[in-house]
Amino acid sequence: MFHTLDQVSLPSSVVNRATTPSLRHLDRLGGHNPDESNEPRKIFTTLRQAICSQAGGVSADDIRIVMNTADSTILHFLYVERRTATPVQKRFLVLVSAAQVFLYAVLREIPTTGHMVRILVTRLRAALEDADAIALIWVSHDATLLWVLFVGVVGSGTTEGREWFASRLHGVLERARDILPPERCKRENLQQLLAGFLWRDKYCVPVLDDVWASWERRVT
Repeated sequence: MFHTLDQVSLPSSVVNRATTPSLRHLDRLGGHNPDESNEPRKIFTTLRQAICSQAGGVSADDIRIVMNTADSTILHFLYVERRTATPVQKRFLVLVSAAQVFLYAVLREIPTTGHMVRILVTRLRAALEDADAIALIWVSHDATLLWVLFVGVVGSGTTEGREWFASRLHGVLERARDILPPERCKRENLQQLLAGFLWRDKYCVPVLDDVWASWERRVT
């Protein structure tokens, strides 16, 4: 039997924490089609509720229902028939693919060496490569691209695919370094940016430490 969020009563503190920081930046991904962000926002809000629930004394059964609800919404969003996807839709397909990797690798804590996570990471890479076919798709959306690539690194663990995501993440950081003042190109700025999407210290901080250390070795 599949349970839904209607059967879960989350504490107001959890619901409120899940709204911060704001997800308004997802609306900007929609360009002139702001309605395109409705479903992704719902997915990210539900996943944030799962994150906050884990730290908020919510029962394991209720957390599982929250995660399953997010998973079901993700599957519907990604695999509803799309014969042709616009550039805006491709951006959201990539974003939600990354959210699915985050759900399994970070929230459900499925090993990154396991078959399931490796399949999801492979699909994320394929979605990115498909989106890259449209050269201008990520212009003005570097923050989203950084988070997607970061999740790819997290989900790749120590596999050979990690370098594919890491090298592209470094490339976006180089682009940012060329246009931003030095005081905005710091590790804490990057963490704040990434945490504006989905973030869990236990898994994300060690990976960010490694990514940042390798980035500093490249630029010094």
